[in-house]
Formats: sequence, C-alpha cells, structure tokens
Amino acid sequence: MKKVYKYALVFGIFSLYLPVGAVPLKAAMQDGVPMIWCLVDPFAASENRKFFVAGTGQEINDKLCSLVFVDTFFVDELVFHVFELT
Repeated sequence: MKKVYKYALVFGIFSLYLPVGAVPLKAAMQDGVPMIWCLVDPFAASENRKFFVAGTGQEINDKLCSLVFVDTFFVDELVFHVFELT
C-alpha cells in the first residue's frame, strides 16, 4: 500500500531520506514553508536522495551530475525549480 508523504525543501543542494522507489509528485509552499510531496511505500527501506532547488536565473552546473526536473513553485513574485540529482 502506498501513501503520499510530504517533506520540507531546502534551497540549494540537500538530501532527503526517502523510502526506496519514492516518486516526487509536487512542490509548493504550505504555510510559508517550501514542501515536496512524494508517493511512497512507507514500509520500504530508506535511501538517501539528493535534490537541488534553484531560483529562476540562477546558474546551474550540470557538469557535476544529471538533473531530473521535479516541479516549479512560487514564493511571492519569485519562482523556484526543483531537480533531483542523479
């Protein structure tokens, strides 16, 4: 049985311990905090996964790793983009 869980996002590069096979679904602000929602198997073992939150216009060094786009979210007039580092 799978469930949708939410996790707080951090600006820049950061790690999340997610159940193996977790699928990122959506990033958005909730009560002033940037969050990401993932479809997970809550009984699966955890794995360390890296993410990157970048603002529009921010330089992204894609030579360090492959980036997989997850979602875009807004903070007032600012726009941020969430990527998973693979």
